Amino acid sequence: MKKTLYMLFMFVVVMGAGCSADTGDQDDLDRMVPLAQKARLKVDAGDIEAAITLYKKALDDNAQLGRVHLDLALLLHAQDGKKDYAGTIYHYQKYLELRPESEKRRMIKNRIRLVSQEYAGKILGRTYSGNQPIITELEEENKKLKADLALSQERSRLLKKKILQRNELALVSAVSGKKGREKFGRVGKRTYTVQPGDTLEKIAVFFYNDAGKATDISENNKALIKNPNRLIAGQVLVIP
Repeated sequence: MKKTLYMLFMFVVVMGAGCSADTGDQDDLDRMVPLAQKARLKVDAGDIEAAITLYKKALDDNAQLGRVHLDLALLLHAQDGKKDYAGTIYHYQKYLELRPESEKRRMIKNRIRLVSQEYAGKILGRTYSGNQPIITELEEENKKLKADLALSQERSRLLKKKILQRNELALVSAVSGKKGREKFGRVGKRTYTVQPGDTLEKIAVFFYNDAGKATDISENNKALIKNPNRLIAGQVLVIP
């Protein structure tokens, strides 16, 4: 805890030294707010949780206290154990919004990036050292999710196609009567219109989930299929 407070103190000193006169004056005024003064006393006493609570109360009363946002972000960032990543980023960003001309802008942006990387690493269940970038890791995760989605969509398309074909077959069987029975042998026989690129194995997998059934389909349509290895798009096969 002492080491954390010392590092926090040194960071505040460095940042204060880089302030412009106007920004420094505004920050000084913000820190004069009674609740902010009490919060700093709590920090000096080592009671970080109490200080955080007081800073939050000060911002509840006046959300325009830029320096209070920054001091709160520094405390949240320095917390050991469970960190409020979202809160830390929010208060850093709020300070930059209220102090757009601050000479601390670059330093604070670097800290926002660091917290964001730590947060993303926690979400992904990985540990990153220093400022190791994680953009590549996130892109890989995104690619995998897109691939899974594409596979699911393709399976859904094939299922819908199969259902549509079965519905069409049922309709043909229902209205074809005697002529249909003469053509297909019995009501309820399935047909399939060959598509460009189709093979008997693909059709067998589509209907039976078994490429070995290609021989059965070929035998059942031997009067139509001249070459089992070369189907013609538009052929209507009877599926046994």
